[in-house]
Amino acid sequence: MKRHHLRTAQNIFTLSLMSGLTLLAACGGGGKGGAAPAAPAAVVTVPVPTLAQETDLNEPYIAAPSSYFNQLNATTGTFIAKFQLNILDGGSQSVLKTIDHGSESLTGQWVTIHKFDRSTPTAAIDLGAQTLYFINKVGTDHQVFQMDLSRSNKNLDYKRISAVTNACRILDTYPVNKDGSQTALIIDTPGTDGLCGSTANGASAEDIKAAANNVKVIIQTDDSISTPGRSLIDPTAKVVSRLYSAGVLTGVLVQHETNANHTQAQLDILSPTMDARLVSGIAIPGASTPTFLIDPAKQEVGAEWVADAPKEANGGYLHIQDLTTQSTIKNPITGTTITVTGFNRLYHLNWDNTASKASLDAIDYALQVGVKSNKGFTDDDFVYIPDGSYLAYGPDPKAPAPFSIYSVYPSTPLSTSVPLTIDHVTANSILLTQNTSTQNLIMSIDKATQTWTLISNLPNSVIYGVRGDYLYYGVPTDGAPTYSLIKYNLKPSTTGYNIATPIQSKIVMVAPVWNKTLNHDKPELSTVVMCAPSGGYSGSCQRETLKTFDFDKEAFDVELGPLNITDSGNVTVSPVGGLATTNDLLTVDKVMTGGFKFAEDVWLYHPKVPHSLSLISTIDPSTLGTPPTN
Repeated sequence: MKRHHLRTAQNIFTLSLMSGLTLLAACGGGGKGGAAPAAPAAVVTVPVPTLAQETDLNEPYIAAPSSYFNQLNATTGTFIAKFQLNILDGGSQSVLKTIDHGSESLTGQWVTIHKFDRSTPTAAIDLGAQTLYFINKVGTDHQVFQMDLSRSNKNLDYKRISAVTNACRILDTYPVNKDGSQTALIIDTPGTDGLCGSTANGASAEDIKAAANNVKVIIQTDDSISTPGRSLIDPTAKVVSRLYSAGVLTGVLVQHETNANHTQAQLDILSPTMDARLVSGIAIPGASTPTFLIDPAKQEVGAEWVADAPKEANGGYLHIQDLTTQSTIKNPITGTTITVTGFNRLYHLNWDNTASKASLDAIDYALQVGVKSNKGFTDDDFVYIPDGSYLAYGPDPKAPAPFSIYSVYPSTPLSTSVPLTIDHVTANSILLTQNTSTQNLIMSIDKATQTWTLISNLPNSVIYGVRGDYLYYGVPTDGAPTYSLIKYNLKPSTTGYNIATPIQSKIVMVAPVWNKTLNHDKPELSTVVMCAPSGGYSGSCQRETLKTFDFDKEAFDVELGPLNITDSGNVTVSPVGGLATTNDLLTVDKVMTGGFKFAEDVWLYHPKVPHSLSLISTIDPSTLGTPPTN
């Protein structure tokens, strides 16, 4: 099978507090008959937080890659390389175990899966990345392994979980149980040509063709070394949605192509492991056949899942869009009936997994034809659907129709050529974004009054996150690759409502740090890691000191330390993101001058511990020995 290849701060802050008596003595008070001599100055010591104190005792171990690659001769293919997975202890900032991947790239070779406490229906708690899955070479085989990253696995043992011996890549994962206790992995294995091929950027036409012929199989968490991989019954099907009841996957809704020209499809439901077809061809209300038109060149044509139904197991909303068939629709605002080319119809899916029966109910609401996406959001009560310049909502038992217009954008109609996206929903507001070639729109809708507010329309403006009743976003600083941090008040009836307030200028965002509690699977900001360049900006904060930001004080908080990367070439500092651990992780990718040469290093830090930024794993090229050739 062919493959391509903290240190603990010891210093103490001391605060000397003078009492009033000390001041009296300094002014000539005291002496015989006077006040008693001043007591010695009170000394209060505030110890610097340490990693041991701040690290959660139940924090899982952290998996992270490091690598080095240097192509010595492009003609002969001579190179030196090493790729490895590191298992880290955040509390001691140490590498506990390395998993050697040799000279084979780790791209598509590993993934971590989080576990969740979902005892509260809408506010899950992220318990962190508790399980590692990886592919590794054993002899001439490429096998799939699982490692428990929880503290209970003190020896960091791992086990093989499938009989598959020729795994190429982990293509996707999805939860079988929503708490993360059971996971399915989709991997590919070589086709009849025996090649894994490659889908990476810059891959040759030969490699891409080989990868397209690969066989996709499913592996589950509780599989064993004797469990064969399950072949996908419909490997080219587009997954529309995964359907859950009481947190357990009961079926997978797919768009199944019904002709060789890739122009027609139907809705089927597959088993949770996608190796059996439970329902074939769900009937479409008002249509003589279950098929509808699709277009591989236009992803907006065909079926798209809109949102789960509020408080409903196994059910939800989808739409089917057609851009060629003439139809008659009702304008949702005026109520007038018009004839248009195409249609965009909304349906409710009913899925009885016990009886393996599925049906669609047509919803009397005409979505706009031609929009790129109607991907919506479900809160405790309603589904909100972006629809061009409209926001629709439902089901509302108090309204004349189940779905209706919630609000209309009051200014120039929004573009339908790029998606209008719901970024976040709070108790009081709905945040939406739309990024065009000329501007990045950030907008909010007040739930109480259903009125829109344009927050920002600047090019390259970016949302960092939501914290309580405030949105934090960045806008570019004129003439520099830095941003201004802006706070926006989303809470009605408070001072500063709907007002944007700049709170820090000329910063570069490195990483958001999220709270563990998720509201409708959306986390809130805890803090952010950034740098504030002074003088010449080196790029990616590679030579600047990284700091956290205190949103309450609206000022820099903990100084984590500098990266001090002096390598010439392009340096990218990337957050791993969403670890849900008290310690967090950065990876630093370095594309160095002097040929095709790159390295990936691992840095750890704790957002509450000063000077905790520390390089944990880097590979010394002098240890790599004799260069292999392709």
